[in-house]
Amino acid sequence: MPVSLTRVALAALLVLSLSSCATTYVKPTAATNPAPAEAFSSFQHFEVQPITMGALYAGQSANEAALRKIQENFDERVGALVTMWNARAPVGTAGRTLVIVPHIQDIKFISGGKRFWAGAMAGSSAVLLKIKFMDKATGTEVNSAEFYQRAAAMGGQFTMGGTDNGMLVRITQLASDYISKNYSKSVGGPTGLPVGD
Repeated sequence: MPVSLTRVALAALLVLSLSSCATTYVKPTAATNPAPAEAFSSFQHFEVQPITMGALYAGQSANEAALRKIQENFDERVGALVTMWNARAPVGTAGRTLVIVPHIQDIKFISGGKRFWAGAMAGSSAVLLKIKFMDKATGTEVNSAEFYQRAAAMGGQFTMGGTDNGMLVRITQLASDYISKNYSKSVGGPTGLPVGD
């Protein structure tokens, strides 16, 4: 093989190997979230703050687009739960307020354009969403949970970015399921980390 082709082949292998592990820093600390200190139904009112994102990722067009999509999905799912729960104790009713504070701790999102041009070589997409549940009156943290989802590089290539976008829906569904399940009873729930990771 000519020297120039050998260099190109080695460079391609290097890029592929780097891209395949580029999301290893995005990972939860455990496979299971702890149960809250008390069931969320102990509160009569609920507030949801907008999702924030770490400064390291803010301003990057692909990650900003991912944040908007995650926010949209979060509003649709968690917003519906909060609206339903707040209706049980209308405004003006005495009681405690639980504040839900979501934050994207880490993210790497491969946009459709980048996936089109680079395919699997663009690497995997991954996101780690952390949520704090706070007693508004006292500032006490009732619980802190984390949620993780990933879209593999090859899957992103074969679906032209479909799995990358699907990850943004799955992360909010995972969080919504956790919030819903811990309303009546404090039970904890999965972070989304696959078994064996």
